[in-house]
Amino acid sequence: MFAAIFNSCASSLDIRNVAYQSVRNVKESLPPEPETEAKIFALFQLDNEGNLYVTVKNLTKEIMTVDKTKSFFVDNDGTSHYFYDPSVRTTSSSITIANGSGTTVNLGSVDHAFNIGGVLGSVLHGTNVSSSSTDILSTSNSVTRTDMPQLSIAPNAQSYIGRSFALPGYGKSFLKDVSTKKTDFSNKYTPENTYQKFRVVISYTIEGDSIAYKMSSEFYTNAVASYAVHKGKVNNALRNIYNNNPEALKELCYLYYFIPNKEYPGNTVVDDYSASILYDYQ
Repeated sequence: MFAAIFNSCASSLDIRNVAYQSVRNVKESLPPEPETEAKIFALFQLDNEGNLYVTVKNLTKEIMTVDKTKSFFVDNDGTSHYFYDPSVRTTSSSITIANGSGTTVNLGSVDHAFNIGGVLGSVLHGTNVSSSSTDILSTSNSVTRTDMPQLSIAPNAQSYIGRSFALPGYGKSFLKDVSTKKTDFSNKYTPENTYQKFRVVISYTIEGDSIAYKMSSEFYTNAVASYAVHKGKVNNALRNIYNNNPEALKELCYLYYFIPNKEYPGNTVVDDYSASILYDYQ
């Protein structure tokens, strides 16, 4: 059925390349279901433009507090970016729109497709997030800071941390640029030779516990490929990707981009296919 869908696309769209990339947890053997003593579970979601979103679930019976002033994202060049952003403010009202980009990630859309249960399935199904922005539309004039330095999470509850980060080496723009410079290639990477690695550190405490915990999660791009489409035969490009990487559709985080030879106005064309269910726990 997957091939049939893109055959139909090929008849109506002029696709010049099919590009692919995937991301893995450095802890590749980590089971999706955490052990019973785990306190925190985190889901790391990449959208098709390379924006990273983090959702945290409290696995304890006490209130968990995430310290956003000590939680951060480390990009590929080693620069740290804190989750706490004091510049994000809103004009207070009963209805406030604080999403300038309009980017939404429906985390529940992939758990049914992968038949995922347990903690991972509950986090995927129960979270729907949007990217934050400093562009605010509101109807009042009293200023209130919307980004708080600490985030409290009730027992067995989950929460989106509230700030997204961009990965320049992932997403449709990156794949388009790579495919323009080079085509008909398939590269695989290890954590040691990858061109892109990133890390997320989440600092948290548990009510009644004097210990301050820290979970460090590291991820890397493990595959990138791009093949030209000749005479509208998209399946041949897909076959080249699969022949060089049989695990392409089994990765937990991947993106296919069916690159057209021209821009389509209005973003009305569905030209990608992806999944993103990276996770970690402690």
